[in-house]
Amino acid sequence: MGDDFIGNIFMNLMTLLFSNLSIPAWNTFAKIEIVKYLILLILTGAIYDLFKTAILALRPASDKAKKDQPSSSNEN
Repeated sequence: MGDDFIGNIFMNLMTLLFSNLSIPAWNTFAKIEIVKYLILLILTGAIYDLFKTAILALRPASDKAKKDQPSSSNEN
């Protein structure tokens, strides 16, 4: 579902940017720049989500390992 959703958004943006209905044809360079920055924004968000998911997936395992090991301060 996620890939189809992002694909639909991307295709709608491309249709809006490259249609000559509301945007003049002389803005072709600006349209290409906008698409380039939108792609960079989407990729940056995807990489951020990937790292956030990895960090959240690893954090509970490290917390559980710390709780299983007895600490020296609690034994005294």
